Parts: sequence; C-alpha cells; structure tokens
Amino acid sequence: MAVAALLMGLPSLPGEFLPGDDITLVRDHILINHPSLDHAVKIFRPDANRDLYQPVPLLTFAANFAMVHGLGLRAEAGVWLFHLTNVLLHAATAVLVWWLIARWSSDTGLPTLAAVLFAIHPLNVETVAWLNGRMMLTSTFFAVAALIAADAWQARGRWPAAVLCVSCTALAMMSKVRPGLAVLMLLLMLLRNRRPGVRVWLLWGIVAATTAFFAWVNLGLSRGLLESGAETLEGSPVVRTILALGWYLGRFVVPHGLASWHPSPNPARWTEPGLLSAAIILALAAGAALVSRRRARWVGLGIAWFLITIAVTLPLIPSRNTLVAERYFYLPGIGLCWSAAALVIAAFGEMRRRRAPAATVAFLAMGIIALPVLLVASWRYAQTYQTGVARAERIAACHPEAEGVWRNLAQAYLQAGRFRASVEAARTEQRLHPDAKSTSAAQLEGMALFRLGRIAEGLALLEAAVEKSPDDAAGLFRLAGLYQEANRHADALRTYVRATEADPRYNPALTAAGTLLLGERRYEQARTLFEQALHNNPYDLTANHGLAEIDVDQGRLDTAADRLESMLAWLPDYDGARATLALVELRRGRPESALTQVERIIAHSQRNPRNVSESLLVALKEYSAEHADDPYAIFLASLLLLDQGRPVDARQGLLAFKSLCPDPDWQARADRRLSR
Repeated sequence: MAVAALLMGLPSLPGEFLPGDDITLVRDHILINHPSLDHAVKIFRPDANRDLYQPVPLLTFAANFAMVHGLGLRAEAGVWLFHLTNVLLHAATAVLVWWLIARWSSDTGLPTLAAVLFAIHPLNVETVAWLNGRMMLTSTFFAVAALIAADAWQARGRWPAAVLCVSCTALAMMSKVRPGLAVLMLLLMLLRNRRPGVRVWLLWGIVAATTAFFAWVNLGLSRGLLESGAETLEGSPVVRTILALGWYLGRFVVPHGLASWHPSPNPARWTEPGLLSAAIILALAAGAALVSRRRARWVGLGIAWFLITIAVTLPLIPSRNTLVAERYFYLPGIGLCWSAAALVIAAFGEMRRRRAPAATVAFLAMGIIALPVLLVASWRYAQTYQTGVARAERIAACHPEAEGVWRNLAQAYLQAGRFRASVEAARTEQRLHPDAKSTSAAQLEGMALFRLGRIAEGLALLEAAVEKSPDDAAGLFRLAGLYQEANRHADALRTYVRATEADPRYNPALTAAGTLLLGERRYEQARTLFEQALHNNPYDLTANHGLAEIDVDQGRLDTAADRLESMLAWLPDYDGARATLALVELRRGRPESALTQVERIIAHSQRNPRNVSESLLVALKEYSAEHADDPYAIFLASLLLLDQGRPVDARQGLLAFKSLCPDPDWQARADRRLSR
C-alpha cells in the first residue's frame, strides 16, 4: 500500500508553489516561512488562519521550512521537500486505510485491494500533488486513526486507545473540519455492537462535542464565504447536489475530465444536460448496494461512508462557484474504495464457486490491467500540478466554455512571462464572454501588451477596463503599478488611493499608496493607510516598516526602535528593518547596537539582495553629511564597502574614522579591519 502510494506521488515531486493558496498560506506566510516556537504558538490563534481553522497542516508547512533552512536552501529550491511530505502522508494514510478495513474483514484481499485502489486512484492526485492538499491529507490521516482507536477502545476498553481517539479527532478537526466524523464513528460502533456500553457512548460523546466545537469555530471564520456564495449562485441546490454526486461516482469508475476546478451551473435548472446521466449513476449505485448487501455486506457500508463524509461539501448550501472539488473526495473516497473492493472480491468468489475458470482468468486479467492503467492516469494527471500554467491549461482544456477559465490562464501566462500567450488567452476570454461583469481579461491583456513594449496601447486598454469597473480594487492596483513603472507617479498615487477606497481590505494598494505618500513626506496620510493595512494583517511587513520610518522622520526614535525590534523578533532575517534600526540606533547615540545590526546584515549578504546594503550605505553617507561630529556612520559604511568588495574606498573611510574618533576600543576595531 505504501509503495503504491509513493509511486502515485512521484511525479508531483518536481512541482512548484502554485499561484494562490500555496503562495499566500505557505510560501509568504510569515508565521510559517520563519519557523520558531513563538510562531508555532501563534499559528494556533484563529486570526492566523483564513476562512478555516487549520493550524496543524500550517504547522507541518513550518516544519518543512525549518528543514529547508537547515539544508541552506531557498524556498523555491526546497519545494520538493514540501511535496515529499505530501506523498509520505498519503502513503501513511493508505496504510491506515488497510489497517482499518483489516479490523473488519478476515479476508486479507479486501483491505489490500481497497488500500491499493485508494493509494493510486487519480481522484486523489489533487490532494497529493497540490501543496494545499496538505489540509485534506492531515485531516484524513488523523480521522482514520481516530476510527481505528475508537474501534480498539470498543474492543478492549483500554484508556490509551480512548485518549488517542480524542487526540486524533482534535488534530483532524484542526486540519480540516470533518463534521461527518462523529456520524461515521457512530455507524461503525453500532455495526460492531448493536448495543454499545456506557464507555463507548462516553467516548463518542466527547468526539461529537469536539467535532461540534471546531465546526462552530470554522463556521465563524467562513461565514463571509458562505454569504457570498449564497448571493452569487442561483437555481436549485438539489440539482447541483445530484450533479455533484453523479460526478463523484462516475469519475470514481471512469476518472476522466479531472481538473482543479469544476464550475457550478448558475442558475442550476432541472433541464441541465448532465442531470439525467447523474441520476442514472445514482440509481445504479443504489441498486448495486441493494443487490449485493447479502453477498458483499461491505458495499453498503462503503457507500454510507461516502455519503456521510461527502455530505457537508455538497452544494445544498452554496459556498463557492464550484460544483465539486477532487480534494473533497479524499476521505469519502475511502468508502467507495471499500465498496469497490468488496464488489470485486465477491464477484471473484462467485466465479470460483461456480467453477468458471475462463471467466475467472479473464476477471483477474482485467484487474491486473486496471491497476496499472489507474496508476499511469494518475502520473499523467499529476504533471498538470507542477506549474501554475500547467494547472490553468488543464482547467481550460476541461471547461473551455466556462467564464473566467481563459482569464485565469492569461494570468498564469503573465506571471510566467509568456506575454503573447497571455494576450491570446485574455482575448479568448473576452470573445467567449463579451457580457461578463468583470473586466479582468481586458486588464490582463493591457498588462501583457505593456510588458511587450506596447506601452501606450497597454495603458489605454487597462484604463478603459478600469473605467468600466471603477470599484475593482485589483484592476486599479494593476493600473497604478503600470503608471509607476512609466514614471507617472502622480497618476500612480491617485489610482492607488482609488483602489484603497474601493476595497479598504486590499493591502497591496494600501501599502503601495502609503509608500508613495511617505516618499512625499505626507506622513499623516501615509500613517492612516499603513494602520489600516495592519488592521487587516498585523504581520504586513511594508506597513510595519513604513510606520517605523514615519516615526524616525518625526523624531519618535524610541517608538520606531520598539516597532523595528518587534518586527525582528518575529522575522529575524528581515534586513530591511535591521538597516533602519541601525540608523535609528545611530541617531539614539548607540553605535554599539548599530554595529551589531550592520554585522548581521553583512553575515546575511549571500542570502539578501545587494540593494539592502547599498541603500543602507547611501543612508549612512547622508547621515555623515548631516552629522559631521558623529564618526560612527563612517565606520559602518566602511564595513559595508568591504563586504561589497571595495577595499580601497573602505580603507579611506577607516582612516578618516580614526582621525575623528578618539575612543581607543573603536580605534582598535578600525586597525583590525585595516590589517586584513
């Protein structure tokens, strides 16, 4: 089982951080990409999680970053470690699936076949190949472990099993909330013993209460998402639910047309083209469960498992513009793998009982062929998760007529530097959906044209698109960025401010506008924007640094130092803040502390871009010009010159420092540098 799962996951190892959640929730999440004990504690705070409470997988991402840093790698060079963790979690879960089913069946073939099918099925590729499938991986691992522990508690009544069950339940809920887990556990308990004892009910009550608590926490975090979905999606939720169930069951048998996004019909009508086929699939599944319930008793249990665990993700309550999601299938799919394995084992047994050797051989041959075919299909599909472009191209190939598909592909091409392809994809989106409310496709076309050197044409197109969607903060931000690149700073600032007014929670616009205002010394306006950005995200680096610079310029040196030291406490390698702190310490008359900051910047010189030390060098020279009686800036500047490979300039600076500074300790420091 483990080997099959590892084989299935191999093609995902070269994958990148994909655009979207891989960037915002993993690569650029400060609490995760700078692992520490303090950050690990903060990850468990609700405000560190977005939409859903899932600190456990976030903690595993932080552990991955710790390994990457330990190997001396950058995040992009060590992303294979993140993918390897996903694959190993999938392998461990496949083993637990085997263990759970083996507890219920004396036939060793049933758990083995079910676990292997689970390990290699293409519907599980998204969960394994996409880094943010980690939420489903950890949740399912702990959920299955909780079920095994509950069964052990019911069988033997040993307290370690009960403790393990409750602990695994909590860990599962802190990975991805599983409201159906308590119902599934109850079903398995009742099947094991129609009249469970008090101790069994006690454990189940604790599990149910734990599940309810985390469901309540997650409901509070995702309330806005649910409300937005309810406002956007129209039509019958029953139609969507039938379509979704038919899709899952049909793709389990024939896994074709898989992608990371599947649009929901909007509005959903009873005349939907796929509704009849979905209903037929559901009827066939129900018939199979009824016909086989005597000869293959686990078929019905597997289908019940599937329905219980998939129910909360079905579009009965609209939450987003997707009909189904393959990552939602990961835990429910265990039930269908159990059912399918039971059907196969029962059919094989029936053939042997009837002594039909030809049919038996043919049946075995089909099985031997089917498993490698599924594995190859998983390998091919996993390759579409290696880059953002590959993923977007796959979605466009599966749903070429869906609104937004070609726009997202244009975005992926733009980020990858494929500007001509981005223009074509954006134009395809506009041709297919000329009446779309969003003007994002036209905006992306304008940006791509700008990047191709057709600056006036690109700006004109983006300006026209933004005027059609004046409340689109992202569009305004894009336009302002191009204005800034074209050195139209007044237009850039005006447009950034418009973006902040359109969406006060859009931090990129808030910090960009604040930075431009800071450059113009319009401190109070800049402060207001930076403070709004921190209200949205207390860990926003640009906003924190901007407020510190305002405090420095306004003479509040102690306040600035406190803010910068706080930033460095949770982000020790942020040398932009360290450079500012060095200047603050000079102004405060604390050259020793300033020297410490500069030495740490130099120690990080191989990791950081040169513009950090170069900017600090310019600032130190300006400081020396303003404070001719303070020689320490000359010494610090000389150290930076040495680090930049400019020994002649550094020597001149150190000699000038010696002539100005009477302190013997600092004189000795200068001599040591001169003697190297």
